[in-house]
Order: sequence, then structure tokens, then C-alpha cells
Amino acid sequence: MEKAKVVLIVLAVIASPATGALDFDLAISPLLDLPFGPHAANEERLYTIGAGGQLVGDFPLRNSSLFSVRGLLGFDLIDTNSLESKSLFLVTLGAGLSASVMVAPRVAVGLFVDSGYGLAVYRGAMGSSLLIQPGAEASIVVKPSFSLDFSVAYRRYVPLYSGMVITAGTSFGLGSRSKADIEIESIQIGPVFPVLHTYYNEHPLGNIQITNSGSDQITNLSVFLFVKQYMDQAKRCASVDQLGAGESVTLPLYGLFNDSILSVTEGTQAAAEIAIEYTVLDDNRRTQLAETLTIHNRNAMDWDDDRKAASFVTPRDPVILQFAKQVAGLSRAYGNRAVNQIFRQALAVFESLSVYGMNYVVDPNSSYVELSTTESALDYLQFPIQSLMYRAGDCDDLSILYAALLEAIAIDTAFVTVPGHIYIAFSLKMSPEAARKTFSEADDLIIHEGSVWIPLEVTMVQRGFLDAWKQGAKMWREYDRQGETAIFPLSTSWEYYPPVGFRQSDSLITLPEEGVLIDKYTQALTEYVMAELEPRVAELESRIQTDKEDPRLYNKLGVLYARFGLLEQAEQQFLKAASLSSSSGLINLGNLYLIQKDNKRALSMFSQAYALSPSNSRLLLGLAKTHYELGDHGAAREFYEKLKQDNPVIAERHGYLDSSTEKSERRAWDLSIRESVLWGEED
Repeated sequence: MEKAKVVLIVLAVIASPATGALDFDLAISPLLDLPFGPHAANEERLYTIGAGGQLVGDFPLRNSSLFSVRGLLGFDLIDTNSLESKSLFLVTLGAGLSASVMVAPRVAVGLFVDSGYGLAVYRGAMGSSLLIQPGAEASIVVKPSFSLDFSVAYRRYVPLYSGMVITAGTSFGLGSRSKADIEIESIQIGPVFPVLHTYYNEHPLGNIQITNSGSDQITNLSVFLFVKQYMDQAKRCASVDQLGAGESVTLPLYGLFNDSILSVTEGTQAAAEIAIEYTVLDDNRRTQLAETLTIHNRNAMDWDDDRKAASFVTPRDPVILQFAKQVAGLSRAYGNRAVNQIFRQALAVFESLSVYGMNYVVDPNSSYVELSTTESALDYLQFPIQSLMYRAGDCDDLSILYAALLEAIAIDTAFVTVPGHIYIAFSLKMSPEAARKTFSEADDLIIHEGSVWIPLEVTMVQRGFLDAWKQGAKMWREYDRQGETAIFPLSTSWEYYPPVGFRQSDSLITLPEEGVLIDKYTQALTEYVMAELEPRVAELESRIQTDKEDPRLYNKLGVLYARFGLLEQAEQQFLKAASLSSSSGLINLGNLYLIQKDNKRALSMFSQAYALSPSNSRLLLGLAKTHYELGDHGAAREFYEKLKQDNPVIAERHGYLDSSTEKSERRAWDLSIRESVLWGEED
């Protein structure tokens, strides 16, 4: 008996620290004994056959899905060949080690070896014998906590008995073995920026690492995240079809936040509930845990990605729409209409901010110069409506406001960054070739991926559009030579960081006084026109003085005047070119009269040019448009068909002239296309 106590103590010492007292399987099995020996002197076996039962406790080792410590308690009643028909009664107490693997989703096989003592009773006498027992086993898992077990073992009681033991029984998972077989290795979550609340629906705000710590395969594992007050329902973050025993997986955590998160004006913390649902052998399970989530205030932002500022640009805000559309309407009604319309609208919006009283104010606690160099540092960015309310902002605030106003009237914008600074640019929707012909200083433009942008230093809002343009272009040139510039179009930035539906309280925004705005806008536009014209006119007039018989010079000067809306001066130069038998001079006169709605006079000029150069694409277009305006659709169709043969690109752009185009489509054709002309500088 003393030896049996020693075995129990050893078993407890081995099992407890290695497995945990409540983590085990208990197997109950009847057994069949098939004796091998020993034999009597006459070579006859001493034992015939026997039966019994046993309890096996299987304690899995921590950090291992392969090895387990075993505890064994059993009894056997084995018949003998004695004439007295006496039976041998054995009580077995042992411990051992097993190793098993899953060979199929519900089937495990393994090997084990036990040692211990057997207490024998025969004919009233008692004795003990050392036990050695190697064997093999198999299990069919019915439920995670219930399985059918089979084993075959060679049992040796030294020197009392040897034989084969066959068992068939059941096992039950007890304690933690009957609970969830997963472990959360780590969780990383947040913080959350309210302005990016829609971004987190498709981009993770953290992750969770999960390990299958059980011996069974996990299927249909899903992770959910829910934050009370700021979510309407839990967000399914990720799913895994299968997770084998001992395997780990790292899954992203997404958040489907509602608009109420934009009410957070001071940083706060909230409880984030993470739920894990999964199946183990048809047994559906759920584990839930809570984490603390940091939520920054609604104006907070870091600069690890400059495109994030796009989320603050809200062109659909009703106040922004009203402000921008009123200014755009004035720019279309007043000023030199020959100047690019986008340019005029952008200029008017910029000058409207000056009239409105917007000022550049540096916030020492929220400076892009300082914070942009530290990705994790928090900045405070204003929404456009807030900047209008405060009538002030720093470089990022004013850039956000100006971008929102332009985007509200369908002008594409982009953030421009140089070291320590962010400002704005808008797209002219012109080809680089057309822009170089239109603007005398091509270096003041940004050519990016085939698009033409005008950069503006918005902090110079009180200095005027032209000064802001010069400064923005200067910064781009200086830093672009060093490869330290970047441009982020809002259209692509919004694909990652869409604008939020932010609404401020219904504070009254007083729009700029109309008369003052018109004066400031037209003055700035006139300054631009004169700055563009004067040096170019002077240069051409100087060349004309040298060669007065070159019609191309008169045409160039006329086109220059025409492009800036100075039609009387343009007419004088085109007439001089035409007097020198210039077909381009005649075509340009025709275009000029067509603009002035003097269609008969335009037709006369085009007809004279046709006699000189019948295959000129600009001429064919002019003739088609003039006949169309005069109502002679047959002639318009004839010249349009010739234009399609000569220059299909130009023809397609003026498709309203095509007789096959539906009348409703012709009426809806872009008016700017119908009123546009193709000026020509050379024959």
C-alpha cells in the first residue's frame, strides 16, 4: 500500500503544475484480458481469460496539443486453470504519458505508456507487482466533451502476469475541457478619430490574435466588435473557415460607427465589446470580452497620412453650397468672360473670403509646421463651417475651407505639401499644351499626371489671388527641385478618407456683400488680364515693327487679344492679316463675328477663306456652325461630314452638329462647346 501512495503522489506532482487541476478528460471503459503468461511447469498457461474495467484521467500538458499525462485506476478478474477454479483479482494504479494527433476532424489516434503497481488477491493472499503497459488508442469525437474510445495495450505485471488488454468505452471532458478551446494572445485597438468613422468600416482600427488551444478543429470562427452609443449594431470584422488545433490567426477589427461619434468634443473612452463565435464539432460557442477604446475629439487628426485632411472637406454642407454657388454665379455674370471659366470662379471664391473677413491665424498648439514632422502628434483641424464661423484658421484650416468651396461648384482641388506646410491647388481641366498657350508664365503652373493645377498660398487670403498664386508657385518650384513636394487630389483622397456629414449648430453665416465682392473680383481679374497681356503684346508689336508684311504676327496678336476678350483690338489685327491674303486671318474674323452673333458676316469670311484653304479643319468647323446657326442644316451637315473625314477628334467634340444626333441631345449639348471657337495663329 505504501508503494501505491507513492505512485499517487508522483502522479499529482506531475499532473498539477503541467496541466491545471480542472483541465482533463475522464475515460470509463470495460476491458478484456487476453493472458500470455506465465506458464506452469507443464507449459500450460496459468490464466485463461479475464475482464474488468478502468478509469483513465487524461491531463493535457500546457502549451502542447500533442502530449498528455495519464492517470490509471482499474480492476481485473482473470480466470485460472486451477482445478479449484479460483480467479485472480487485480487492482491497478498507474501513471503515464500519451501522445495523440487528429487524423480527421473527428478522429484521433495515439500511443501511450503507463507504469505503476498492481495489487493482486489470489486464494485469500495479497501481493503487489510492478506494472509496465505500452499501447495504442483511438478516439471518435462525438461532441467536444464526449467521445468513444478504443485501445489495445500490452500489460506486464512483473513477474506475476502478462497479456493483452482491449478496451472500448467513453470519455468525458471535465472542467475547462468542456469550455471554449481558444486563447486570446493579444488585442490592439484604437484610438479612434471621429472624422474617420466611415473609414473604419473598411480599414482596421486594430487586430486580435486568437489561438486554438484545444485538441479539436475550430470551424466558422467570426469576430464582432461593438461600441455602445457609437454603433447601431455589432460589426462582423472577420471570419475564418477552419482553425486547427494549436494554430493561431491574427484578425482585423473594423468599426461601423454612426454619426453620433461626431458629437465628441473632448477626448473620451468607451467600452468596446469583442465577441468571438465559433463551432467545435457541431457545438456552437461564444466568448466575449471588453476592451477600453480611446476616442479623440471630432476635430483631432494626426499627420501619418496627409490625405486624411480630405475627410474635413465637406462640399455638400448647405452653408458651403450656398456660399460657393452665390459667388460662382457672380463670376459668370461679371468680368471678362473670355478668361477660362474655372479660373474666374476660383479667383472669385478666393476674393470672396477676403471680403468676408477671413484671416490667417497661427495656432501655436496646433501648427502643421511642428506636428507634420511627428506622425503620432495630434492636430486640431476645423471643418469649413467652423472656419466661416470663426472667420480665421491656420494653413490647413484655410486650405480645407477653400477646397470645400471649390468642390461645391465642381472644381477639382488638391492638397499640396512641402516641408512644414500644406496649401491648395485647383485643376483648370486644360491640357498642358493649351495651358502653356494661355498663361505666359508656365512655371507658375503645376503639371501633374497630365493635369494642369494652379497652386494657391491660401494663408495670403488678405493679399489677393494673384499674390497667393505667385507664392504657391514659388514654393512648389523651390521644393520640387529637391524632390520634396507632393500633391493629393481630393477625388482620390476621398476614396480612402471620404468627407463626413458634419453639421454645426444653425449659426447664421452672413454672405459677402455683393457689390463689394463684384468690385474686388473684377479688379483682380483685370489685373490678371493686363499682367498677361502687356509683355506679350509689347513683344509682338516689336516683331511687327521689324516685319510688317508677316500675317502670322498679326494673327498671333489678334488671337492674344481675342483669348482675353478684347474683341475690338482682335478684329483690327485679323483684318490686317486678311489684307495680306491670310486664310487664318479670314477664319479668325469669321470666328469673331460668330461669337458676336453676326452670322451672315461670319459666313462671308468663312466663304472667302474656303476659296484659299478648303481643307482647313477650323474652317470646316466654322462653316458647319455658321450654317447651323442660320438654320441651313443641309449645308451644316455637308461641312460636318467633311470635318469628320478631316479631323474626327474635333468633329466628335462638336457632335451636336451631327444630323444623326437626337434633337433632345443637341439641345442639352454643353453650351460652352457650342460657343467655343478654334483660333488659328498660322496659315
